[in-house]
Amino acid sequence: MPNARNRKAMKKMREAKRAKLAAEQAGAKGQEKRDSTKTTPKQPPFEKAGAVLAKSAKELLQTSRLSDRKEAFEKSKPFKHLLVQNFLDEDYALLLKDELMHEEFYQKSNDLYDFTQTKDLNDCSKPFIKRFKDILQVTRAELEAISGFKLKESVDIFGAIYTETGKLLCHDDRMPGRKIAYILYLTPEGWSKEKDGGALDLFETDGKLMPTGVAKTIVPEFNSLVFFEVSKVSFHQVSEVISKRARVSLSGWFYGDTIDSIEEIKWPEPDFKICTEAADKIEDWVGRTYRKPNMIKKIRQAFLEESSIDLRNFLRKDKFESLSSALYKLTRWRHVGPFHKMNYLAWNDSANPGMDEGECKEAETIVEGFRKFMCSEQLRGLLGELTGITLKGVAIQIRKFGEGHYTLAHDDEPFMKEEGLDVVLCCTNPAHVWDLKTGGSMHYIDGEEELLTIEASSNTLSLVYRAEPGTSRFVKYVNAKAPAPRIDIACTFRCEEDEEEDDNP
Repeated sequence: MPNARNRKAMKKMREAKRAKLAAEQAGAKGQEKRDSTKTTPKQPPFEKAGAVLAKSAKELLQTSRLSDRKEAFEKSKPFKHLLVQNFLDEDYALLLKDELMHEEFYQKSNDLYDFTQTKDLNDCSKPFIKRFKDILQVTRAELEAISGFKLKESVDIFGAIYTETGKLLCHDDRMPGRKIAYILYLTPEGWSKEKDGGALDLFETDGKLMPTGVAKTIVPEFNSLVFFEVSKVSFHQVSEVISKRARVSLSGWFYGDTIDSIEEIKWPEPDFKICTEAADKIEDWVGRTYRKPNMIKKIRQAFLEESSIDLRNFLRKDKFESLSSALYKLTRWRHVGPFHKMNYLAWNDSANPGMDEGECKEAETIVEGFRKFMCSEQLRGLLGELTGITLKGVAIQIRKFGEGHYTLAHDDEPFMKEEGLDVVLCCTNPAHVWDLKTGGSMHYIDGEEELLTIEASSNTLSLVYRAEPGTSRFVKYVNAKAPAPRIDIACTFRCEEDEEEDDNP
C-alpha cells in the first residue's frame, strides 16, 4: 500500500492530469507549459496486466487457489457470484477512475432505471481504460475455469454513474449470449449502504423462478469487483442512491455461445365484476361540478379529442377527506409482485390488526362503501356520459406505493390485451406536494414513445381510454424524496363493442 507521501504525490499527478484534459477539451493551446510545477502522471510499466492487480486479484488468478474460488462460486447464494475486494492496485484504480470521469456520459431513464452511462469503451484509446481491457482478458481464462463456461474474447465495457435518486430496478440481465456479468466499483471512499444507498441487491426466487425478495446485499466499496452468472435466477438491482455522492463503476458482460430460452409468465386473467349490491347515490360522493349537464358535455368533448382527461376535485371535499383519512389508517396490506414486474401493496379487504376495533371498523366501512360505489351501476352511468363509452364489468384494486414501490411496463399485462377504460382516483393527502422528481406518476407508453404522463394529484380522477392493444403503462418508482405513500383506487372497465352502423337509408 502507498504511504502518505506517495498518496500526496499521486494526488498532485491526478490534479495535473485533470487540468491538462480540461484544457485539451476546451481547445486551449500550449497548456502543457502553463505550470511547470505540475506534470502529467507517469504510466506504470504495463508490461503485463498483472502489474496493476492487487494481491487479492492475483490470488484469484493463481491455479493453487482456483479450487477454493470455484467452490465459493458454486456454493454462493442466492445465485452464483463472487466478490473480490481490493482488486486493482489502488493508485492505478484512482487513475482509472480519473480517466473514466472524463468520458462522455449519456442519460438513461425509463421505468426500470435512472443513471448515466458511457458508450462501449472497447474503442477507447486512453491508457488506463485500455489497460483495464487487458486485465479483463487475463481474468477471462480464470472465470472460465471457475464457472465452467467457454467465454468469447469479446467483453462489454461501460462506465456508469448513479447520482442522488438514481437506481436500477429488479432484472436478471438475460440477453442472448451473456454468461458472466462483472462490476468494478470506483465509488468514493467510505461508501455506506445506510448513508449513500446504491447497494447491489441479490434476489432469492421461488419454485416458479420468480424473485421474492432481497437475500443478499453487496456494498459497492471502492476497488471491489463482483461477478455473477447470468441465469434464470440472477435477479438483482441497484438500490436508490440517497446521498449527494456519485456511485461510479465499470461493468459489462462476458459472452458464450449458448443461448438460454426465456419463458413467458402466465398471468391470471383479470377478474371483471359487475356489482349488484346497493351503493350510494352519485350526489353522495361526486362533486356538484361534475353533475352539471353542461360540464358533462364539455368533458365528453374534451375526452373524445384526447382519449384522456383529469377531473380535479372529483369527490365532494368532505367525502374525500374522510376517504383519504380512512385509507391511510388501513394497516393490513398484501405485497404485489413479482419484483421484476411490480412492487407495491394492495388492500386485502380484511380486518386490520393492531388498531382499535371501532377505528378499524369505521375505516373499513368508509373504504368498502366507496369501493362498492366505484363498481356501481350509478358510477358506470356517469362515466359513460363523461366519455361516451358504454362500460361493462370492472376490475378494481386499492393500491399503496411507498418509498421503493413501482410497477414496470411489460407486454404481457393481461389488462392491456384488450381495449378498456382506466379510471384511477388519486387519494394522496392534499397537504403533500408531488412532482415528477419524487416519482409516483403514471405513464403510458408505446414502445419507447411516451404517450401520456399523469402526476400524482390529490382528489383527481384520471380517465384513460385504450382503444387497441399495444400500449403499456407503469407507475414511476417512488423515491426517497416523496412526501408520503401514494394511495389510489385503480379500476379498469371493460368497454362494450359498438355495433357497426348501417349507412344505407
